[in-house]
Amino acid sequence: MANRSNFIPKFTEKTQLEAVNKNDFNLPVYFGDALATKPEELNKQKKIRRFPFKDADIAKIPLLTEPPPNSQVFIDLTDDVESIQNAYLLLRITHKEKAFYIKTKRSKNTVAACRKIAIWQPRDRGGKGSRPPSGYMTTVDARKEFQKLYDQLSTQTTESRQIGSMTIKEYITYQYAKDRENYNLKSGKRKKLKPETIKQITQGFPLWIDRKLKDVEKGWVEEFIAYWDSLIVTDPETKRPILDPKTGNALSTNSSETRRKKYTIINAMFNMCAQRGYIHSNPIEGEIGRFPRSKFKSKVEYKYEYDVIIKHLFQSEDVNGSLAGKIIIASMILCGARNSEIFRNYTSSFNLEARTLFIPEHISKNGAERTLLIENDTYWEFIELYLTHTHFKNAYGHMFPSTKKEGHVTEAVYRPVWKTLKSVINQDGRLYDVRHTFARRVEREFGISKAAEILGDSIETAHNHYVKGNDDEKFEVMKAVQSKASNNTPKLNTTPHNADVLSEQKIVIANEEFMPSEVVRLLNMFKNGKIFPASGQMYEEQWRHFVSLISNNHQRSNMGEDVDDWLMMQ
Repeated sequence: MANRSNFIPKFTEKTQLEAVNKNDFNLPVYFGDALATKPEELNKQKKIRRFPFKDADIAKIPLLTEPPPNSQVFIDLTDDVESIQNAYLLLRITHKEKAFYIKTKRSKNTVAACRKIAIWQPRDRGGKGSRPPSGYMTTVDARKEFQKLYDQLSTQTTESRQIGSMTIKEYITYQYAKDRENYNLKSGKRKKLKPETIKQITQGFPLWIDRKLKDVEKGWVEEFIAYWDSLIVTDPETKRPILDPKTGNALSTNSSETRRKKYTIINAMFNMCAQRGYIHSNPIEGEIGRFPRSKFKSKVEYKYEYDVIIKHLFQSEDVNGSLAGKIIIASMILCGARNSEIFRNYTSSFNLEARTLFIPEHISKNGAERTLLIENDTYWEFIELYLTHTHFKNAYGHMFPSTKKEGHVTEAVYRPVWKTLKSVINQDGRLYDVRHTFARRVEREFGISKAAEILGDSIETAHNHYVKGNDDEKFEVMKAVQSKASNNTPKLNTTPHNADVLSEQKIVIANEEFMPSEVVRLLNMFKNGKIFPASGQMYEEQWRHFVSLISNNHQRSNMGEDVDDWLMMQ
């Protein structure tokens, strides 16, 4: 049996090669050739970018130094063995990884494309000879995958050109759903196309819906912005534009958050088109920064007691409005659900026996399907009353069917209820602040991860919108951490287990150095109010809980390929 190569690292180890600046990258030197002494020879030596790919040689190549924020630096090396006419097997070197790509040129037989195959990883792992995990490949396997992808790109050429000549409307009507069902998104995940997405593209981009896919260009983003700016809010009486008090400009019907969502949807569509070879590349990619997330964070937290407010809502003659409207608002108060997750819901989702409310994926803002428990006698008493005496069935099975049109009711059904209930609460705020109130109560008692899970939000969104700073609580946490060596360490309510139980568990390494930035940010949120054995360490149960939270958050709102890779290593 052949001896293990010194150049092939174990899977659990980082190759001990010092990262180099892109300008200093010199391939021949890494393979044992002497560094050229004359400037012209050195420049010629640095331009060498081809060699026969071998795992042992790839192991000798260093990564690049980390580039400045919001920039990307890489070097593409070409395989002398596998590259064929109009198609090349590349090894892309970045500051994070060495990854295989297939790059093809547009010709009669192929479409132009550059697609990632996998991250390089040698087969030998700890001397056991096992294959790399999913997402990683040896050179041999990468060459096989290269041939498969080349065949796909060659056979789809005629079809791709035909689809590229489709209008956006034709594509989303006849082809987009098939592509989403059979091929991964750019994030590496496969998600079926929702009917709502087709509707959002049609309604959000009416001036572009009849344009051809192949005609997309970067200038479209400017056209989107100009169009959205033209959609302004007007006073219903004077018909004059309503001005933003901060900027003095006319308010647009499309907020920055709305524009961000619309851009994301159509950008994902063009990413799929580029991946399938219908267009050369996606020219509108990378413009998400022009549509920043809303920085609004409500400071309102209502002071009501749940039993008191629910009884008043249903039993007081001072509260106007229909029983349906009262149930919708009561549901929002008791479980923090969004208004649309209630009034668009179905009769079958309200389980009187189990006392649960089910939120289906397709009516949730983030596709966050979940089941919520509501322990309130008054609430279920009036649910039963509503179903017995008021509710009628429609063709869709809606809990709150409309009497004026097909489908469910709208926001108008609960406005009279909220108008009179708000005066009883006697605090300035919006209806949506009942969700904020519920979220903050959960966050303080059980932590941000539970709040996000119940609300159907990502941890980041929940933290940004619902965490309300409190110096007393913050100082208590700091005091506990700083005095943890003492026998008098305070036991914090936010700690999932007491220190004695935790100390009996195994300790695992939680090294932030090798975590993606998104994971590090969520880790810092996760740490709040918890006791850890030491810096860079966690108890085993805490680590399993944290990895589970990252996995769930990644499924709800894609966090990128780096997080995909990180999760595969856990």
